[in-house]
Amino acid sequence: MEPRTDADRFILEQLQPVLRANERILVCAYLVPVIRSTGVWAFVSAATSRAALAAITSERLLLIECRIGAFQPVLENRGVVSLERTEIKGASAASTLVLELADGRLLEYQDNRASTHVSTQAEFFARIESTFGHSEQAARKTRDQRRLSWIAMAVGIALAILYVLYLSRGR
Repeated sequence: MEPRTDADRFILEQLQPVLRANERILVCAYLVPVIRSTGVWAFVSAATSRAALAAITSERLLLIECRIGAFQPVLENRGVVSLERTEIKGASAASTLVLELADGRLLEYQDNRASTHVSTQAEFFARIESTFGHSEQAARKTRDQRRLSWIAMAVGIALAILYVLYLSRGR
């Protein structure tokens, strides 16, 4: 991978010492966890959650843990997580990116494939499922979360309509 951005250069610099002989970095991305809190709790959640500067290599997935940046990736290394291909059961890159791990855990990140901080961001999202396989459990989590969001929005709209009707009736 040829570095084109500051984030690209940082990722390559940080991962060079952990690469195995003949292992190559194929594509990279900045992954931001999904924040489901609202209001003040969203800021607390964002401050305590970990983002990742990720790289798909010829052998595994490497995640450089970092803090979430407000407008761009925070270029820091809070530890490198190495996931062998056998440790990843599959992925789903739909409305969110969900990785299903062999131990049953699910890692969920925002769909930020349009971000330009990492030059291969869109390619990372395009290749994740073909590299690690499709995960039906990860896809189900995405569908369930989307369904809950729609239900919550519908309930909110219904309550707002009822409130407006209540107010207009009292006049």
